Amino acid sequence: MEKLVDQQEAPFSFEELFFSRTDARGIILAGNSVFQRISQYDWDALIKKPHNIIRHPDMPKGVFYLLWDFIKKGKPIGAYVKNRARDGRYYWVFAIVTPVNDGYLSVRLKPSSDFFDIVEGAYKALLDYERTHKPTSKESMEHLLTMIQPLGFEDYDAFMSVAIRKEMLARDAKLERTPEPFLERFEELSDRAIALMKETASVFACYEANQYVPMNLQIQSAQLGEEGRTIGVISGNFSIVSNEIQQEIVLFNQSAREVFAQIYEGQFLLCVAQMQQEVVAFFERESRDVPIDTQHEMKLLLGQLASYQQKAEGSLRNILHKIHRFQDDCSRMKKCAASLEVIRVMGKVDAARLSHNNSSLNDLIDELGAFQTGISQSLNKIDRFNAHMRHDTEGVIGSLTSC
Repeated sequence: MEKLVDQQEAPFSFEELFFSRTDARGIILAGNSVFQRISQYDWDALIKKPHNIIRHPDMPKGVFYLLWDFIKKGKPIGAYVKNRARDGRYYWVFAIVTPVNDGYLSVRLKPSSDFFDIVEGAYKALLDYERTHKPTSKESMEHLLTMIQPLGFEDYDAFMSVAIRKEMLARDAKLERTPEPFLERFEELSDRAIALMKETASVFACYEANQYVPMNLQIQSAQLGEEGRTIGVISGNFSIVSNEIQQEIVLFNQSAREVFAQIYEGQFLLCVAQMQQEVVAFFERESRDVPIDTQHEMKLLLGQLASYQQKAEGSLRNILHKIHRFQDDCSRMKKCAASLEVIRVMGKVDAARLSHNNSSLNDLIDELGAFQTGISQSLNKIDRFNAHMRHDTEGVIGSLTSC
């Protein structure tokens, strides 16, 4: 049995990219022939009409609230969108919307990554949530943001950055062409940053697991009286040094999160610039019969993509600067860890001098040793991740320079 028209997909190729430009209210001012052909509206029915003329009823309102929330703040956004052509057929796109002058540009590709399957299911669930709970558009957006967290993303900026990279790599695979070098470099850089964050969390968890050991040593010292006085001093010194490590790791973690954000920003902006560059090339081949000033649209695209490339390179150079600071931070923490080992050995020596064997005291000193070992191992891993991230970042900057 043949599908109903509204259950059929409007076909278009992976090579094709949509383009449209609107004013600040979302009224269509320009587009390309792909947009006009797939939407199945004549130019007269598109130009000066609301962009939501192609909105599909399967789209959750929370997604559009999120989109407008970004662009009204002057931030570009990427989102999966299901559209409806004039005859009722649907078509999915990964849409990039960017503020420009007194309006917005949008470039869109055909999605095919593993993220697309996940998002399609998530949108259905969100639409069911909207129909069942009748939330406001803002509440629906907030529900959507909670849905991406189990995927490993703290915020939507991180999600859309990874999504656009995945979609561009999947599209290159479909078109059997070699991806831009920066795409794979960013994938490696993101993986290193994730590993760095996990190792930083391990250091903090190690500190929290052992933060009461010095206090227990103080109790043991008090119970031993004069004989345990030096143990009390050692415990105090250990507590001071471990607290220094804790303060360092809090600052380190904050800087690592900033690096994460800049990786995602740089990746997203470079991907957007790459798509915009393709649309410029399309306009150069575009028929002159379209009622659009293609030269004007190309000028807008070229100006914006140059700005995004420059901003992305700035983010990358900031990442390099922070990575160099990470190395300094790591060196300071390693010195603290070395001090912990000296203090632990002194504690072991003093415990051996006691007039009678105290197994509880020895166990506590062993715990301090395990703490120091765990910290040192994690710091060595962080050092290696730093070196890899520096190499990856320099590689991305190098690929941009060569381009």
